[in-house]
Amino acid sequence: MKRKNKMDYKSMQNEVESLRMKLQHVDTRSAQVDHLLAVIGTYKEKEVAGTVAIQLDSHAKKLSALQRTCLSQRDKVQSSLIKLAAANEELAAANEELAAANEKVAAANENLADVKEKLAGAKEKLKIIEMIQLGEQPDDIQDVIDDPPNPDQPIL
Repeated sequence: MKRKNKMDYKSMQNEVESLRMKLQHVDTRSAQVDHLLAVIGTYKEKEVAGTVAIQLDSHAKKLSALQRTCLSQRDKVQSSLIKLAAANEELAAANEELAAANEKVAAANENLADVKEKLAGAKEKLKIIEMIQLGEQPDDIQDVIDDPPNPDQPIL
């Protein structure tokens, strides 16, 4: 029985040794897998970093183009604002000139009305003078007796 135990012991020892070797082999393989995973991770990080770098570069170019566009637009807006201010000043000056011209026209219209009124009166007087010269009596003129009053007549 001792022999059997010895064999069992020996076979178990062999089995343990075999298992140790397999475990060592698995550990080695596991370390290799871990190493390969780390290498793959590094490559993926580099690939992602490269992709990110490309995207970042693309976005930087777009940003730069947008900044140039914004600067150009800002310059155009400032130029337009300056032109608008100048146009507003010209408009204000034109409005002042127009107001002065309107005042002159109003004064001229008043003068014209006065002249027309005087002309109408003068025409009427000329018409009356012509009628008198022709020996006619105008309708709206009455005969005036300009004889001195009779001093003997009683006052009523």
